[in-house]
Amino acid sequence: MTSDGQMPVRLGNTRITVPVYQTKARTEQLVEELNARLKALETEGGRIDTQVYALQLAFHYAVEAAEARRAADEETGEFARALQRILDALRALADIPDTPDDGDKPSPDPPSNLTPFRA
Repeated sequence: MTSDGQMPVRLGNTRITVPVYQTKARTEQLVEELNARLKALETEGGRIDTQVYALQLAFHYAVEAAEARRAADEETGEFARALQRILDALRALADIPDTPDDGDKPSPDPPSNLTPFRA
């Protein structure tokens, strides 16, 4: 791995330098997954066409990325709905009138016909 966060890898039959994703080990894992997918495409197709392989791989990973975004959006929605339920419950609690216990009873207003005491 170079000091600028790049590392050499072999993708297919080509040696290239790629940016490190998270860690060197994680980057190597991604390269292995990509090479496995490339190998599967080579066995599926008869004729070797680098551009077709590149497009098929790009589409495969675009589908995976879209699925990951959909799952994240769904999870975010569930989280937002749970937070909304909590907020609704807190608002409902805030609407409960205060009922003081015996020691905290407010004193009643004095009757209006009483005159103030003067010494």
